[in-house]
Amino acid sequence: LPFLGAVGYFNRLGFPRIKDTLINLHEEFGPIVRFTLFGQEQVAVADAGMVEQIYRNEGTYPFRPSPPPFKEYFEKYTPKLPRTYVSMQGQEWKEDRTPANPPMMRPMEMKDWVVTFSHAAGDLCDILEARACASAQREVSVSLLLQEWAVESATRMLLRRRDMGILSGKDERGLRFISAMRGFFEGSAKLSASLPLFKLYETNDYLKTTGAFEDAFHIAEEWVKEAMHSGTFEEDNGLPQGVAQALLAKGMPTDRVASHSVTLIGGAGDTTSRAAAFTLLALAMNPAIQEELREEVLGRTAATGRAAEEFDHDDLQALPLVRATHKEQMRLWPIAFANQRILPDDIELGGYHIPAGSSFLISHAAMLMRRDYFGDDVDTFRPHRWLEEKRPAFAAAWFGVGPRACIGRRVAENELYTMVANVLSRYRVEPGTDAENIQAITKLILMPDRDVNLRFVPL
Repeated sequence: LPFLGAVGYFNRLGFPRIKDTLINLHEEFGPIVRFTLFGQEQVAVADAGMVEQIYRNEGTYPFRPSPPPFKEYFEKYTPKLPRTYVSMQGQEWKEDRTPANPPMMRPMEMKDWVVTFSHAAGDLCDILEARACASAQREVSVSLLLQEWAVESATRMLLRRRDMGILSGKDERGLRFISAMRGFFEGSAKLSASLPLFKLYETNDYLKTTGAFEDAFHIAEEWVKEAMHSGTFEEDNGLPQGVAQALLAKGMPTDRVASHSVTLIGGAGDTTSRAAAFTLLALAMNPAIQEELREEVLGRTAATGRAAEEFDHDDLQALPLVRATHKEQMRLWPIAFANQRILPDDIELGGYHIPAGSSFLISHAAMLMRRDYFGDDVDTFRPHRWLEEKRPAFAAAWFGVGPRACIGRRVAENELYTMVANVLSRYRVEPGTDAENIQAITKLILMPDRDVNLRFVPL
């Protein structure tokens, strides 16, 4: 059926394995493929040169289609919330994104938060120790704990707080926020993989998914208002200006700040925590690489006399293998396995004339497995490839490029660097129950298909 288009092809492995399907699609049909899915035409691209062309031609206001059910929620039905960065386009998007760029995207401003991220990672290790001690095998299920750490760490920066109480469990809203965002991501994945009946009427799955987002919004709104009224933004606590503080200072209404906060905190809780889980799993399964990383981290602690939980920006710059390990994790398990853009003008791409308004699917997952970019051992976890070899710049653009690149990129990277440094400075990480059977699946983003159980052995 014309409306269904390539549904049969993408259902071969099922939606949870859409990353693998994209890899197969490009291996079978080449670096640029046109297909239709549920009536929507897509041009999938897995070539670094073509991806560069797309990003360089996205115009003043890059158009990134909203994931379901945002488009319908904000444009068709009656929304109960203000828009978020994810759902905004055009001038509206630029006006709200611009004041967030300096504290979120500028390296010189971000470096002032590294010690805060290191403290959060140290707090994570303290909880890991308590839970490992409670297990005869020192085994810990880390999936939910990493979500709590990621939300805690990001919220400290967003609201300029030294301790949110989310990781320690003092603020039970942290778990409710994580649960709500999980419901939103899983609901969005379900809506993406089924007939889009929610475009015709508000289905039960649509209402559950949007309801989960509304729940997360109300918790974020409480946090923002509490920070405003408690004087957190003004107190002399030695921290730089928080992101929410920066937005409010530009005159943005509180409810809009809260709505953007859901995107920023929720993205951290789900995307950063999944990357952390894959990283620790990969290191547990590759003890020789783990030992090299540990030597690098302990060498820095010995040289500076500082523990990893006090690491700053300069310390992270002295850990090239830690940074390379994050890149290798993202190559094998790209949390955002694809990205989308709609271009405002016609473009010549790969010998094809593609008209304005076409939707491009940038297949990061397929590019990251190209042997001509990353070598014949693309299936192997080998962080050193990022220190030894060069490749096209746009072959590894999983955070996006340009003005609409992922706003949480630098937060996520620094959180992951500090987490790895802290964990490896204190523990030898070993596979736990069922760890060797974990697979990557898609629920809007890439994530492990089960809880990640690891053993943390003190050094």
